[in-house]
Amino acid sequence: MEWPDFIVEELVRCGVDMFYIAPGSRSTPLVCAIARNNKTFSCIHFDERGTAFATLGYARANGKPAAWITTSGTAVANGFPAVIEASVDGVSMILITADRPSELRDTGANQTIIQSAIFGEYVRWNFELPVSEAQVDPAFVLTTVDQAVHRAVAEMGPVHLNCMFRKPLESGRSVETGRLPVHLSNWINSTLPYTTYAPSSRIVSDRAVETLRAFFTASKRPVVVLGRVLDSSYEKSIVEWAAAEKIPVMPDISSGFRLQHAKSSRANLSRSDSSVIPYWDLLLSTRGDGNDFLPDLIVQFGRGTVSSHFDTGSAKRVVIDSAPDRFDPGHRVALRIQADSRGVTDLVGRLYGVTSDTGSWLSFWQNKNEAVTHIFSDWMEAEADTLSEESVAHILPSSCGIGNMLVLGNSLCVRHVNRFASPGEHKLTTIINRGASGIDGTVAMGTGAAAGAAGTTDAAGTANRVIVFLGDQSLLHDLNSLAMANGAGLIVVVVNNNGGRIFHRLPVSAHEDIFERYFVGPHGYSFKHAASLFNIRYEAPGSVRAFERVLQNSLQEDGATLIEIKIDFEENEIRRLKLLDRFSVALSDKSHGTDREESPRSESS
Repeated sequence: MEWPDFIVEELVRCGVDMFYIAPGSRSTPLVCAIARNNKTFSCIHFDERGTAFATLGYARANGKPAAWITTSGTAVANGFPAVIEASVDGVSMILITADRPSELRDTGANQTIIQSAIFGEYVRWNFELPVSEAQVDPAFVLTTVDQAVHRAVAEMGPVHLNCMFRKPLESGRSVETGRLPVHLSNWINSTLPYTTYAPSSRIVSDRAVETLRAFFTASKRPVVVLGRVLDSSYEKSIVEWAAAEKIPVMPDISSGFRLQHAKSSRANLSRSDSSVIPYWDLLLSTRGDGNDFLPDLIVQFGRGTVSSHFDTGSAKRVVIDSAPDRFDPGHRVALRIQADSRGVTDLVGRLYGVTSDTGSWLSFWQNKNEAVTHIFSDWMEAEADTLSEESVAHILPSSCGIGNMLVLGNSLCVRHVNRFASPGEHKLTTIINRGASGIDGTVAMGTGAAAGAAGTTDAAGTANRVIVFLGDQSLLHDLNSLAMANGAGLIVVVVNNNGGRIFHRLPVSAHEDIFERYFVGPHGYSFKHAASLFNIRYEAPGSVRAFERVLQNSLQEDGATLIEIKIDFEENEIRRLKLLDRFSVALSDKSHGTDREESPRSESS
């Protein structure tokens, strides 16, 4: 065995068996080791940026890290956007980069840059493995890999191993397996990692629980916000507790309960329906000057939300999450609790009986949510023969099928689904990049999510499919990742409104002399030929009915489909404002003076 073989085998034993590889020369020893190990799985794609985002998508869908393998030089830098996203949003990744040996550094040697700490503070841990030396115990390699995986999982983020290789790359120092010392022989004859790290558990202190109980006792208008949690197993316990306490639950699109919430199953509830308010973001954006909607206590489980309606204001704020990071963009958090899934479950169990008179507060939200539901029902009947950004966002989740995954691009798409999507028991997993909220790598992330979901099935035994919903700018950023789409069976739904239309929600839109050219950037492209280039089926439905039909057909077919939704933005704006007017009138005590436009902050943050 050679050092790269030790690296790969130990990664597999630590549970990292999926490798994303972009071909290169200096990484040859690592790639050969992966190819020789029959317990590995791999995806090969020509673009390191795409493979990095696919690695990120795999971890988001699967819950365990994959490894990103790349050659030296600028290939390493191409992974930086995905590394930043993983770091900010707490997603585990193993980054293994091949490098020149030390004697070639700072000499003008080709394809040699400073790689050892290239990702800076965006990795949880980085370590440089030297060229293999005969006098160095290979156990050093094993414990290094064990530490890397442990740090990635325990500290929830990317880690970086920079590995130096000297030519000839096709071979290295071999460790004779027949003459190994006892500690390595034991490892060879085992299937376990060389060093096993026991998981830690973080239980909430009695003091923190009492402080939180006191907050609830003093509150008349509390809400629970569900952000993105790294372990969704405790979301149901939160929702059941909130229903028992009559506390409205505001699920962000990054939470599973925004699209797949169901009625609570607790037998001792006085009311059977859920406290989940799916349209909370829409309600807050169209409430006009109605302060009746504003809470006095906000308890957020999980990371940041797409909506920023609660980022400011006088309400007392509590954030509960498994990571130690500060989640407080409005600088309003009074209590910050760090707890893993076990700790949150325990905490929720200790919060029963904390409220006394919140029934009317919950009913208020439920009635408003029901009013929105009725408006949508009437509106969709009228929209059946047309197609808009809002109607697509409303029907897409319910049309994706049971057990599938919806990958959402940033900018307007994720906001529209968060605001307009029809709720229900869709059993649909949602994946978004909201750590740094970039628009690049969305298709690649979808392919990684498809691999991460491989092997799971729905109740009918059908393998999971991944549907990517993104804007035209996002797809232009990631066109070459369509090369991976067929193998992943990806369904890509792109809203083409000819440019970066989210800027219309910002104050800069008033500067007509520069706005269109410098911010919107109309391009006039269609994606039909891009689909043809990558041998992907192409559809361009023109109505709600046609879109639903095309999507259902795509779910039944093998391979990838690109569905282009062509939108005339100006016409869509007129219809959007009319729809928001209907909501405003329905939610206001007055029939005039409503605030039709969303605030720039709510659309841009």
